[in-house]
Amino acid sequence: MSSIEFINGTTEHKIIELLKLNSSLTIDQLYSLLKMSRKGVQKAIERLKAKGTLYREGSTKGGRWIVNKK
Repeated sequence: MSSIEFINGTTEHKIIELLKLNSSLTIDQLYSLLKMSRKGVQKAIERLKAKGTLYREGSTKGGRWIVNKK
């Protein structure tokens, strides 16, 4: 997974789609794939978590992201 040109939409949408493909991606991997700043990705993740769309299960290194299907 080296490029995400196939994903259209907002940063939040791109994050959700990437995490559906690989729920164990780290923030570092996400910002590299999205070609964004780490802070930008963190803010988008915080918005998704605040909406209840996304949450983290397990530890930082060994956990995974869960996308809440509403």
